[in-house]
Amino acid sequence: MQTETLVSLISIIVTIIGSTASIAYWLGKKFAEIDKKFFDEINRKFGEIDKKFNEIDKKFSEIDKRFAEINEEFSKVHEEIKAIDRKVESITKATRDQLEFFSEFLGFRGIFTDKDVAFVKSELQRLSARAVNPLTKEELKRIRELIEKDELTFEEADELRELARKFVDEYWHIPGAHKLLIYASIMRGIAMRKQKTTK
Repeated sequence: MQTETLVSLISIIVTIIGSTASIAYWLGKKFAEIDKKFFDEINRKFGEIDKKFNEIDKKFSEIDKRFAEINEEFSKVHEEIKAIDRKVESITKATRDQLEFFSEFLGFRGIFTDKDVAFVKSELQRLSARAVNPLTKEELKRIRELIEKDELTFEEADELRELARKFVDEYWHIPGAHKLLIYASIMRGIAMRKQKTTK
């Protein structure tokens, strides 16, 4: 009976070991499948994320390219504006030079009467009240002194014209700003005529 019990016990133990081994094998296989599915799913998700990042990178590259194109367009527009600015400046200078020449010439020829000069002076007084002045206080005071004089020496008229040029260069867009330059040119022409007649 002991042998039978021993055989029975061994057979039960072998059965338990076999069952345990088969369950362990089966569980190992199931865990391996679960691991495989888990890692496959993770790899798939990371693949999707990588794909999304690549799409985002591509979009950013397109945006960078578009910004580069826009920058290039802005550079072209900026250059065109600078060219227009140079042309306007050139036209403004040519107009100013012509204005000075004709005003000086008419003053030199004695075309302007004292009433004409007084009229221009009154226009200048209205202008100085309206405009913001780019000149220093000393220069503004000097302009007023020179305008108040009935006659100017050639040097004074030349000084007045230089101050008027400075004013017009800064505030050419203010209505009436050229009046100061016209007056200065007229007075320079008159001073040139008087200087020539005294020689």
